[in-house]
Amino acid sequence: MMDPEQVARTVYVQGLDTETAPRELAEFFQANAGLVKKVRISGDPSRGDLFAFVEMDDLDGASEALALSGCTIGPKSRIRVSTANIPITGDKCLVEHLPGGPLPPPKSATPAAPFARGAPAAPAASSAGGAPAADAWGAQAAPAPAAASAWGAPAAGPAEARGPGWGAEPSPVGASAAYTAGNRATPMAAGPNPPRSV
Repeated sequence: MMDPEQVARTVYVQGLDTETAPRELAEFFQANAGLVKKVRISGDPSRGDLFAFVEMDDLDGASEALALSGCTIGPKSRIRVSTANIPITGDKCLVEHLPGGPLPPPKSATPAAPFARGAPAAPAASSAGGAPAADAWGAQAAPAPAAASAWGAPAAGPAEARGPGWGAEPSPVGASAAYTAGNRATPMAAGPNPPRSV
């Protein structure tokens, strides 16, 4: 009884030159379609009518083998590859029994994509001196945006860049002026016209 899976793994090859040897055929399919298990060449060499059966190791290899129809083996053999309707019987057709030793390894898998370096890591926190820390590639990280104030506007920059009334210490303008010292407001001296609240 035929094994349906074995039949599905087998392809039928026509158009072989009379000088095509089983090992040459096995090497061709193994180099271009995958691991080959069995090869059998039949026909009448005197009439130039040779055909072959090639059993692949799996169904994917059989599909790859079918795609080789129209290729050339040697100087004259333009092959036609189609599905087979019978398997290769017997162990004498196994490729390990072919003269010349083991076959070359089957075609290699598609090489993996080259490694691509990803985006640099997020910048580290500022150093103790306040300067932006360097990122993973050695470049200085951009300073983080200023946080919004309670009124929705961005917070002001350093004290030296802000005007009086924002925390900077203005120069005293007189004994009656209010100024900040150590973040504590000193009240204005009382005068004849005390300031009115608004």
